[in-house]
Amino acid sequence: MSNDQDLQQRIEALDAMVSREGAFLRLDLDSEGGSLYGNRAGYLRFAIELLRAAIGPPETGGTHPCLAVDTVYLLTADSDYLDYTPYLVEIAPQRPPDASELKGSPWVGVAILGAIVFVFALAGIGIAAILNWMWS
Repeated sequence: MSNDQDLQQRIEALDAMVSREGAFLRLDLDSEGGSLYGNRAGYLRFAIELLRAAIGPPETGGTHPCLAVDTVYLLTADSDYLDYTPYLVEIAPQRPPDASELKGSPWVGVAILGAIVFVFALAGIGIAAILNWMWS
């Protein structure tokens, strides 16, 4: 059995263990950044969906291959960020930027880095919660 098949089986087992019923997340955005609120099932479901997307085949059609993430059912109606594209962009090949791309505020790079750290922190929290739950 390949590693991907083993991971797929484990993700399916986790999926069967954590019900979608009652799972929720709420994302609140303000000038300071954002906060993610949810219940235990919501964080676990979020982590499961990220794991499923990470081993799934990328969808092509845009500039970069994207990983489809099914999290729409988790976000509550009072979230500040409901209208989004549920995709994670795979890492694009690295190339040196040309001079035309270097224009703009340095805060744009800080904001992008902050968003990336936020997504990885959420994924880490979800995975840690799943592992803690499995081995508790």
